[in-house]
Amino acid sequence: QERTETLIGEERLITTSPENALASHIAKASAGIAEKLAHILGLPYGRIDIRTTDYPGELVIGIRTVDLSTRTAAYHPYTMPWPDKEPSPFTALFPETDTIRNPVIWGFSPEDGSPLPLELFSDIGGRAVGVIGMTGSGKSTVLNDVREHVTRCVDARLVQLNGAHMGDELTWEPLSAVTVCGPSASDEAVCHDIAEVLAWACEEVTTRSATLAETGYSTFQPTPENPAIVIIIDEVDEVIKNVPGAGPAIEFLAGKQRKSAVCLVEATQRATVKALGGGGVRANMSQVLVGKVARQGESRHATGAESEIPDIRAYSKGEPGY
Repeated sequence: QERTETLIGEERLITTSPENALASHIAKASAGIAEKLAHILGLPYGRIDIRTTDYPGELVIGIRTVDLSTRTAAYHPYTMPWPDKEPSPFTALFPETDTIRNPVIWGFSPEDGSPLPLELFSDIGGRAVGVIGMTGSGKSTVLNDVREHVTRCVDARLVQLNGAHMGDELTWEPLSAVTVCGPSASDEAVCHDIAEVLAWACEEVTTRSATLAETGYSTFQPTPENPAIVIIIDEVDEVIKNVPGAGPAIEFLAGKQRKSAVCLVEATQRATVKALGGGGVRANMSQVLVGKVARQGESRHATGAESEIPDIRAYSKGEPGY
């Protein structure tokens, strides 16, 4: 029906016949079709994606002819190596000051260069977000993108917790409201401080829940005087395992924080209920970013998707960082 050029190849829109197989069924079992098309076009594995659209019977075939495993092709054609002689065309997406009502821009689509958003606060309140991936999958990069955005927001404050070690949190500590990080398994002071922060956050959620009676808004409206609270918990599985009462507190925050303008960002290496803090946490995650995980089924469990998520490592022949 239509061909659209992208920055790394093209996309083809096709329409199936109502009398034949459903488009959704074809997309779920598209590996064989993708392999045949790659064979015809002379492309390696991983360069063909087949997905559905918002309309029944439509399929989009994504074809990547550019090899992103080479460094020169990895740069977006609109950017230049730092320092730029001219302002980047992406500058407008990162103003000096921002609001939590705008999403975090954590990357750009390799197909068309469009920004990839992560929404921490919406019209209905704060959101719970999961960032899941094994070491080297880009989890820390995404968390730093979130920290960079929140610390530019005049109507938000950053709270950082890490139950395993002291990493990027120390770099952002001067700009955060609260930072507690360290080995919770061996440091009682870290365990105590994390427990105190979680208890304070739960109390703040309860206090702010009276917003409808006090202001007429069903959702707490963040301002510079009463900002939204963004809580980033890295290595959340270590926090749950070693900090007494952390599991119930995190599950409470995930289920009750929305109307109180409290945003919860959890990061861990495993997409299991135990690592996330309970079934209530997973059920209330509105967005999940999944990198490389230990088992293929974990990506489906993390997102609640009916089909497996495509393996993005095919873009770079298995190399991380793209």
